[in-house]
Amino acid sequence: MPPVLTYRGDIALASRPCVAMVGARNASAAAVKLARDFAMTLAEEGLLIAEQPPPGTEPRGSHFPSRNRIIAGLAAGTVVV
Repeated sequence: MPPVLTYRGDIALASRPCVAMVGARNASAAAVKLARDFAMTLAEEGLLIAEQPPPGTEPRGSHFPSRNRIIAGLAAGTVVV
């Protein structure tokens, strides 16, 4: 079970097919722009869900596999940037 799942939007949309988006921590500037464009377009469709570690937790590479597994498991498809 993830520490905390946060959401913004209509939680009822969680029962509909959705798309996940994950990416690299060291993405190029072009990849960051592409990810931002995708995210803005997807966000306009409603619900955003993210797993967050407890407040104050330093981001570490070891957190990403479990976070991405959960995100991808909730979605019908995953965009990897």
